[in-house]
Amino acid sequence: MIPNYKKVLQFTPPVDGLIEYAGHSNRDIILTMLKNHPKAVAQAKNYARFFDRGNAEKTAQALHGFCRLYFDYNKDPEGEQNIALPAVIIRRRFNDCKANSIFITSALHALGYETGYKFVSYKEGFKTPSHVYSYTVDHRGIEIPIDGTANTFNWEKPYIYAKIYPVKVQSISDNNGINAKMTKKKSY
Repeated sequence: MIPNYKKVLQFTPPVDGLIEYAGHSNRDIILTMLKNHPKAVAQAKNYARFFDRGNAEKTAQALHGFCRLYFDYNKDPEGEQNIALPAVIIRRRFNDCKANSIFITSALHALGYETGYKFVSYKEGFKTPSHVYSYTVDHRGIEIPIDGTANTFNWEKPYIYAKIYPVKVQSISDNNGINAKMTKKKSY
C-alpha cells in the first residue's frame, strides 16, 4: 500500500533544499548529490516510517509507487542541474531522475536498509552517466533496482557502464555516511 500524499507532506520539514547548478560537470552533480545525502536522510527521517513494510523489497516498492503516483517527471531546464532534497521534492511534486533517486535512497537509508545510487550510461564507449536511480538489497543479497521514473518496479534498462555509490547507515562516529565504490558492468 502506498502512503497518502497529505500524510507524508504533513511530516515533511518546511526547510530549504534546492541546490541549483548551471553548466557544471557530471562529476560535480554526482559529488553534490553524495555530499548532500546526509541532509536528505535527516529530512527523510520525519516521514520514512510511512513507507516501511518490514523488508527492503516491499519498502522500495512503496517508495517507487509513491513516486509514480504523486510525482510528475520534469527534466531540468537546458543548461541547469538542480539537486533537490526531500523537503522540496515532496512539495513541488515534479521531479527528474536525480530527485526521485534522492527521495528513495534517503528514505531507505533513514530506515536502515542497504541502499545506494547507480549512475548509468547507455551508449557504448561513453562512460559519462546520463541517468541515475536507486537500489536496495533484499534478504537474499539480491540487488533490487528502483527507478522512480520507470513504470515498472524492480526493473532497469540495460546499461553499458555504471558508477555505483552505496551508502551505509551512519554510526555515531561516522559523519558523512558515504561509502563510495565505482564499478563497471556491461549489458547483455
